[in-house]
Amino acid sequence: MDELTKQLSALATQFGPSVYNAAVDAARVEGYSVLVGGVLYLVGAVALAIFGWMLIKESNKKMDHEWWAFPGGSMLVAGVVLGIAGVLTLADPWTWATINHPELWLAKQALHL
Repeated sequence: MDELTKQLSALATQFGPSVYNAAVDAARVEGYSVLVGGVLYLVGAVALAIFGWMLIKESNKKMDHEWWAFPGGSMLVAGVVLGIAGVLTLADPWTWATINHPELWLAKQALHL
């Protein structure tokens, strides 16, 4: 058992810094990917809200406004919900901790918090 411990200690000394640096870089990439996802949520929310608003405005011009108002209103509501999800994604403190202090995020993941 002592021989196995010595071998593991030698491997940790040899590969430890490179594994640590790879884990820190992977944590930062995770944080940036979450931020990109949040921005995409917001872009989709704006697109849905604009298209829904255009449908509602078009329904006011036509006589048959009941049919056009429902899809427009649904798109507007979906845009608002998607926008809230995007804002909450961007406002998540763990996302910013992952980018700025990846060691803290790695400790959180290791401790299953």
